[in-house]
Amino acid sequence: MLEDPDGLQLDENVLEALVHALTADRSLCVEDCLPHILNEIAHGEPDVGVQRRRGTRGRWEHANAAEVAESLERALNSRADGKDWSAAEDGWNMFLCGIGSGRRAHGEVREALKALVGPATQALAPVLEFLVSGANVHEERLMFARGFYARAVSSLLRVHLPGATEKECVMWLRRCDWNKELEELLSPFLQCEVQPLAKELAFHFQQGMKTARREEPQHFFSFLLQLYERYNADTRAHGWTSPNMEAQGSISLLALGSVSLASIAVSVFRGVYGWCEGTKFLASRDFTVHGVNSFIDFLDRARGIIHGGAQLLLAESIFFHSAFCVFLETARVAAERSFTTGARALWRQEFLAMEPPRAFHTVCGAYHMLRCLEAVIRRLGVVFSLLPNYAVSLWERTITPCLSTFVCVCEAAKESCHSNLDAVVVSLEILSCAHAMHSAAEEWMEQCCEVCSGVEISTSPLERLALWRDELTRGTTQNVKQFLARIFAEPGLLEWRDLQAWDALLRVVSSGKTPAHAVVYEDMRLSLTRLTSEEQRNSLKEYCQITSMGAIVALLGNTVA
Repeated sequence: MLEDPDGLQLDENVLEALVHALTADRSLCVEDCLPHILNEIAHGEPDVGVQRRRGTRGRWEHANAAEVAESLERALNSRADGKDWSAAEDGWNMFLCGIGSGRRAHGEVREALKALVGPATQALAPVLEFLVSGANVHEERLMFARGFYARAVSSLLRVHLPGATEKECVMWLRRCDWNKELEELLSPFLQCEVQPLAKELAFHFQQGMKTARREEPQHFFSFLLQLYERYNADTRAHGWTSPNMEAQGSISLLALGSVSLASIAVSVFRGVYGWCEGTKFLASRDFTVHGVNSFIDFLDRARGIIHGGAQLLLAESIFFHSAFCVFLETARVAAERSFTTGARALWRQEFLAMEPPRAFHTVCGAYHMLRCLEAVIRRLGVVFSLLPNYAVSLWERTITPCLSTFVCVCEAAKESCHSNLDAVVVSLEILSCAHAMHSAAEEWMEQCCEVCSGVEISTSPLERLALWRDELTRGTTQNVKQFLARIFAEPGLLEWRDLQAWDALLRVVSSGKTPAHAVVYEDMRLSLTRLTSEEQRNSLKEYCQITSMGAIVALLGNTVA
């Protein structure tokens, strides 16, 4: 009877695993090993060949870790002339190269951090014990130990994340998955540099302290920024970094400390200020907006001071979606309100203008709203650099409603005119605003698309604004034709007030810099050619020159052949 090939393979795997386990630990017996081996095979664990290779590699790693530890012992006990430290660093680098090449050879490019930390902690044990001992030692010796330790941890992280981009490193740091695995390895640094700052933050910002008033979150962020400035200065002064070591690199010991402090800061801030999704405090619009504004100010000042991973952790924890939406809604209300307060805010425009716009309140309101939106977008740039998808929320919740409000208010201003000529002048003034608003909205949409690449942004608000602007241009052109047809119905009977109105209208058209104004001006020139003879135009030109109607003279100069 033939044996089942799969059964034979299974028996060989069990036998080989038993031999491997008993060889590795001679104190074991078959009864101790067999249940565990059968369980591993039943749950699809790697075959015994892989296990044996890993076991061999593990023994190599621990043997080499012991050699590194011995060289570190010699360096710690020697005079601080740097030679023994250089030898220890060479041994550490060879140890890391061996780990990295071994993992790449077995297809384990990014194995779990835990698998790296064990041998690394064994290798660095003398330095770890020395740094946490608190014994009085020579300053230069301590600086050598700290410098070696910082470089060792940073290089270990690079082995764990080979070829990682800066963005990938920042995301890895932000997730804080490394907290448990690196707890023992990071203990000397965190105890010395991070924990004292964290305790100071928690002491000053707790319930009942004057520094922690809920309505004044700006004090928390100002103090946190000061702590980070001290953190950077202290790590340099205490020897954790050096001029040739990039302190704020994508992945380093200092980056881990920065993120660790940020994680503690988030917990303190949430506890003191009730800054959590769904809390009653966030129901207050003023409280939420002030908190968001204070944090934006903090991010603006934090550039170059706080590591990107720490900034991202803080931003994601404080700018959760509901709080940010409250801020965007408030920005929309403020921008729409600026339409009604524009004339008061820009009163100097009326005072300084030779001829104030007939639709002064609408024009000033439009430009004031435009400036308000630009200020909001400029202010949120630092937020979008960390949370790019929030740019879509800005477009949908703030910019799009404001564009609709702009169109409605402009339509109302045009419809409130008492005469056809007034409607033409107001429409021409509004066209300048519409062109400025459309150009700005195009730039805003491009910025949003650039920031959140790959996320679709609706272009329909911009398209509606363009359609309304084109309709306004066509309607204005038609009204101008009707006006000219009326005053030139009998060219020999032109009235003085009609000529004055026409000259004023031409000044508005010629002062406009938009394509719409150019279209209206050209259409007016063609209508004049159609409605009058060359002799009538020459006669009218002479009369307008005498009566100082320069705008009509300029038009006739472009019309007379």
